[in-house]
Amino acid sequence: MPFPEILLALRLSNGLSQQQLAERANVAEITIQNYESGRSNPVPTRLLAIADVLGVSLDTLVGRDENAFSPPDFDPLTEHVKSLSALQRADVMKYIEFIKSRS
Repeated sequence: MPFPEILLALRLSNGLSQQQLAERANVAEITIQNYESGRSNPVPTRLLAIADVLGVSLDTLVGRDENAFSPPDFDPLTEHVKSLSALQRADVMKYIEFIKSRS
């Protein structure tokens, strides 16, 4: 599994937002966003800080120890819905029912 996917899965399994991980690892939020999107790669000192925050070894974080971490199933839609307000979620549910009724 590529580093960006591992980082995302570990962050989510620890219940952290990008901002929370960034603050705890002492980096900017955009830095975490860039790592998760694959736009940039961390230097070793940042890798160590992130691994410490996530409670994993460096090998696990970079994908060298595939047996150490089995990411949970990740559904981007679910993650987006979780971030919505109750009113927004109700609107999403109405839209889903509308789409289902058309089939």
